[in-house]
Amino acid sequence: MKKFNLMMLVGTLLVGNLAFGESEKSFDYERNLQERQAIDQKNIEAYSQKNGVSTQEVTQKYYEKLQDEFKNNDEIRNEMIKDNSKD
Repeated sequence: MKKFNLMMLVGTLLVGNLAFGESEKSFDYERNLQERQAIDQKNIEAYSQKNGVSTQEVTQKYYEKLQDEFKNNDEIRNEMIKDNSKD
């Protein structure tokens, strides 16, 4: 019985190692950023063509909106930090 339990433990560890150890992937931030920028550019160009607006105008409005979202998220994050520090 001890031998069976030991075999089950070793087998479980090996299977767990294979299942979770193989799932780790390195994240390439530079490639992800380039892909994101390409998608953004494609969306900007499509919006520009669809609405008859220059790409410079659309790009400016898009990045202004993006900056506003970051600002709002930063404000929310700061409020959460203040709330959590009160406890």
